[in-house]
This record gives sequence, C-alpha cells and structure tokens, in this order.
Amino acid sequence: MFDLMNLLMQFMLVFAMFIIVLYILSGIGLMGITNKLGQKGSWMAWVPIFNFYLIGKLGFTKIIGWIIVVLIFLGSSYSSTINGVTTTGTILPAPFNAIAGCIFAALLLISIFRIYSKVSEKSIFMMIFTVLSFGLLAPVFLFAIRNNDVR
Repeated sequence: MFDLMNLLMQFMLVFAMFIIVLYILSGIGLMGITNKLGQKGSWMAWVPIFNFYLIGKLGFTKIIGWIIVVLIFLGSSYSSTINGVTTTGTILPAPFNAIAGCIFAALLLISIFRIYSKVSEKSIFMMIFTVLSFGLLAPVFLFAIRNNDVR
C-alpha cells in the first residue's frame, strides 16, 4: 500500500514540476514576444488570467482578449459549502457551458497561431504540433520564438 502511495506522490511531484516549467517557459516567451511586437503590458504574461488576455490581445485585439477572459469564467464551475451543505454547478447551463468552452478553445488556438505567424515562418508546423499535444507544446514554441524578428 505504501509503495503505491509513494509512487503516486512521486508522479504528482514530477507532474507539478512539469507544469511549473511550462508556466515559466510560457511567461518568458509571452513577455519576449510582447516586447518584440512593441505592445505594453508584458508583465501580464506572469499573471494567471491576464496571460490569456495577453494571448488574445497579441493575436487579435484587446476585445478578443477580454472575450477569452469572459469565456474562462462563463465556462468554469463553482463549489461552495455553507453549514455543511455543498453546492456545485456551472454559471451557464450544460449545453451553453460546452459551447463557451469550444469558443474559448477556438479563439485561444487561433490567437496562438496568429502570434506564431507574426514572428515565425514555421507557424503551421508549430500549430499542428500544438494541437496534437493538446496545447502542451505552445509554451515551448512561444519560448523558442521569443527572440525572432517580427515578420
């Protein structure tokens, strides 16, 4: 029993370190690209919800950035406990929650592709691998192209 728990703890530690490394790569990459494109607010690359806004802003406009942020909250769920009674739910009904999630994913992926296109000639290649990796390679690619010249 303890071997299984030990293995699970080791897996969770490696997973947490992996996520932290991706977050750092994403922050450095977004910050560099923001500065390369001459945009203000490169500090937003390090703040959890603002980094999605920054991706939308760099890919499209500020309005798309705000739409992405709103979709994060509309597609999220909540849980609260009052006097021992736990309530969970979503802000939108289930079908609309799924639609909000799909729109969020589409806007985010299109914004990332547009960022790739602004600073790299290999944007299609990077986008294919971003989608195939379920977005896990996006921070790596953003980090790798942060010093490229604007096209």
